[in-house]
Amino acid sequence: MESSRREIAAVTIRIEQFLAEVNRQCYSLSTKDSAATGDPLMQRSLSLLWIVPLFLSLLAPLLTIGASGQAATTAPGAQGGDALPPGFIAVSESRMDWQEANAYCQKQGGRLPRINNSAAWDGAETAGPDPVGIEAFGVLGGDWPALLPKAYYWTGTQDDTEPGYSWGVRAVQDGIIGVIGADAEGNHLRVACIR
Repeated sequence: MESSRREIAAVTIRIEQFLAEVNRQCYSLSTKDSAATGDPLMQRSLSLLWIVPLFLSLLAPLLTIGASGQAATTAPGAQGGDALPPGFIAVSESRMDWQEANAYCQKQGGRLPRINNSAAWDGAETAGPDPVGIEAFGVLGGDWPALLPKAYYWTGTQDDTEPGYSWGVRAVQDGIIGVIGADAEGNHLRVACIR
């Protein structure tokens, strides 16, 4: 049971990497190439590319339905009461862009968690001999923190290769930690702050 759960999580992480790359490529095409071409039809076609990542982001939860048939996310506020997972000082009820997330954590007296050893993330599927850790969350492929609603969360780690993108983390398949990859900083994700 545990090995099949890990295998499903590894496949889900690969799907999320693919979706993040499609999002990045579509954004790049729609913003850079539409201005470079003088063809009005091409400009209109490229300006509609934002639909692709939107569609794929809506499709993603369907791709991460576990063996139990339950989606890997829960409604906001599902943690109940004021209980916070160990290591966290604040968890937002709403989604916000990356700049707002940083401001929210600073206001709480903290910051966004960072990905440690992010160089090892390139292609990583689960924790291995050189594990990828996300502060307060744990290691990639490990168990999702108890009491933390399963959702997409910002990290404080920006993508070195693509300006305007930062890394996010989410729970996949029955509470396994997975990284969704670089996400446009204008997108809205949940926020969990640490000291």
